[in-house]
Amino acid sequence: VQTHLRFASNELRRAAYRQQGLWGDASLADYWQQTARAMPDKIAVVDNHGASYTYSAIDHAASCLANWMLAKGIESGDRIAFQLPGWCE
Repeated sequence: VQTHLRFASNELRRAAYRQQGLWGDASLADYWQQTARAMPDKIAVVDNHGASYTYSAIDHAASCLANWMLAKGIESGDRIAFQLPGWCE
């Protein structure tokens, strides 16, 4: 019963957020693509050494990485891990 009440409460909250325009059906990838297309030359990331990347540069690098993973046989649903430095590289 407790789980059902929590679920109903979450559904009501979701409905309210949608009605207020706070939530939609777009994914994080959708928002990224929209931003990268709208402002490709805008700086998206700056590290503490002053190096920076634009939205288009990051989008291109992500596409290259995705294509490389597909070529290596990595498929949707596979688990992968990354270890990244705290600076642009």
